[in-house]
Amino acid sequence: MECYSCYDRGTGECAQGNATRVPCVGDMNRCMDFSVIDGAQKITYRTCALETLCSQQYVVPQLSGRVEISCCSTPLCNDGRPGIKSICSHFSEQGVKRKNENGLECASCCDLGNGECDSGNWTHVKCVGNQNKCVNVTDGGQTLLRGCSLEKLCWEKPQLLGLSQNASIQCCSGSLCNGSVVPAGGATLIYLLLLGALLIVQLL
Repeated sequence: MECYSCYDRGTGECAQGNATRVPCVGDMNRCMDFSVIDGAQKITYRTCALETLCSQQYVVPQLSGRVEISCCSTPLCNDGRPGIKSICSHFSEQGVKRKNENGLECASCCDLGNGECDSGNWTHVKCVGNQNKCVNVTDGGQTLLRGCSLEKLCWEKPQLLGLSQNASIQCCSGSLCNGSVVPAGGATLIYLLLLGALLIVQLL
């Protein structure tokens, strides 16, 4: 097992091509990307890790920001591309600071590999502030996240989030419209087409 290793306090040590490749020793069978984000300040630490360290909760009393930890199990996989947790945060945390609920409600889930977005497993979330769309992000036919979103995020290219060329970002309007496989707009269109066909049959 081999992972990237670096410690970056905003000075570029973990930038593409700067991190060092290190062999993992002992029972270290995961590559870790550990980040502390406090406003404009971001501290990043990448290295080999024990699997048990990846599931722990970390608190950094000196900083008021959030801690993001992602682990992976393939060689050199901690190369800095956004993990699914970061992608979920990208949609759920923008435009929400000190904002009130706006009446929109969306299906919500973040697939961390345990079927969180499978049918029947997702929950509901109340949107706040300028979050005026419900979003589904899929990759290779698998739903990665559902939730509230700013409209401008619906037009982002999935590849810029570290997803594959098969990924897609689909947004819709209306509460819980992202709770089905077919976006609400598509479902409505299908319903109208079927209704029109029935009317034609009756007229004949």
